[in-house]
Parts: sequence; structure tokens; C-alpha cells
Amino acid sequence: MIKYYDPQIIDRWSDENRHKIWRYLWYKLAKCQKELGVDISDEQIIAFENATINPISDTLYDIEYKKTNHDVVAMMRTVAHQYPIIADIIHLGATSSFVTDNSEAIILHDCLHDITKELKQLLTQILHKIERYQAAKCMGYTHFQHAQVTTIGKRFAAWARGLEVGLDSLEFAISQVKLRGAKGAVGTQLTFQTLLGERTGELDDLLAKEIGISVDDICTQTYNRAIDVTVMNAMSVIASAISKICLDIRLLSNVGELREHFGSEQVGSSAMPHKKEPRFLQSNYLV
Repeated sequence: MIKYYDPQIIDRWSDENRHKIWRYLWYKLAKCQKELGVDISDEQIIAFENATINPISDTLYDIEYKKTNHDVVAMMRTVAHQYPIIADIIHLGATSSFVTDNSEAIILHDCLHDITKELKQLLTQILHKIERYQAAKCMGYTHFQHAQVTTIGKRFAAWARGLEVGLDSLEFAISQVKLRGAKGAVGTQLTFQTLLGERTGELDDLLAKEIGISVDDICTQTYNRAIDVTVMNAMSVIASAISKICLDIRLLSNVGELREHFGSEQVGSSAMPHKKEPRFLQSNYLV
């Protein structure tokens, strides 16, 4: 199934990228805590930044993970070993959800923006097709039976409308993807109140400014899982729009009206070389 996936999306959800974001979050947390009065030196901030930019030892991480059976603690110990100057302040006041949930919000945010960009490119191309074929008459179908005359441009317009609905759903989903922030174990910021006192309320605002994503006002141990449902709903709308395009072209290729590109040396079948199967469309429809 790997051939159906977007390499950039795979990279964003990889352990390597996820762990890098964890270190990035520790760096941003330390910067905000320093600004709010916690005793953190400039040298320690530089060390946090270097831990974000530079790779960590996979060997050491694997050793720590086998000992602790805890991915966040294993990463903390690995970073502390490579940058001893921040060993005592890494993850200060935070719980595992600070890195796990906030990193997922960042990855989701980035992925949804990637998808938005690609959908807009697809929609732009379809809009050009609408203009080009707006007067090109063709047979319209109901139940895939000959019905009334329509235009190829109208067909493209129907596809564009589905994509527009998908983009609207996606933009709403992006607006709901927010950081959990620095909320402590159960969402009360109790541990950070011990560190920051009356300035605790400023921490999430600073984090949002540093990272560039707003922070949710309310959460518990984890971020609100309704966000995941919202994202999946948006992806379902997009999948519906794309599957409509793919199915239409597959059906119309059978009557010779529309066909995906078929290479001059491409082969449709080992037994029936005359076949010109819409393999790209079938792959997308399957996904």
C-alpha cells in the first residue's frame, strides 16, 4: 500500500520528525519559561536550540527506550546525555502529553495545509477545463444510461463543486486544530503555577506566539478528540469528491469519452494488451 501514500505525509508522521518536534517543543517551552522569569541561562537556550536542529543518537535512544519502555522519558534522557547543560530543566513542569499531543497538533496542522495546497492546485486545473470545454456538448447520463445532452464543461463544474465543499470542510478543520499548550497533568496548569506563579496565565499565549498555532482554552489530560473527528469528517468529504471524479472518468473511459493518459509503451494486461485500464484513477478510488 506504500505506493498510494504521499511521501511528504509519511515523512511528517515518521518517528524521526515526531521526535524532532518533541525537542522543538522543549526548546519553545524553555524560551517561554525564561521570558516569564524561570532561571534559565542563554547558554541553556542555545543548547535546547541545538538539540532541535541536530540529530540525536538513535542508538542511545533505543537503549533508553528498552530500559524505560517510555518513549518520552527515553528521549529526555537521550537529549540530557548529549546536552548535559539542560539535563535538569528539560521538560520542566510538563507531562508527556505536552510533547505527544502538541506534536500531533503541529503535524496535523502541517499535513492539512499540504493537502489544502494540493487541492487548490487540482481545483485550479479543473477550473481551466471548465472554461475550455464549457460549450463542448456530450451525452449526459442517469444511472449510466443515455439521458439528455450536457457539456463536458458542466461535468468539470460538478467535480469542482465537490472540491470546493471539501476545501471549505478542510479550512474549518484547520481552524479547530489547536495546541494543547502547557496545561499540566489534567489541564489545570498546577505544576506551572508552582514555577511561574501569577504569570502562569501568560504561558500558553507565549507558546502560541512562538509556534504559530493557537492554543485550545480547555483540555484535560489530552487534547479534545472531537478535533480528530472534525479532521476525519473533512477528509471524508474530500475523499467523496475525489472518488466521484475517479469513478466518472473510469465509467466514461469505457465509452471512449474520457481517458487518463496511457504511455506509448504502457501495457494494460499481460493477456489482453489492447486494454487501457485507468490504473491511476483506480488507485485513487481504492484509497
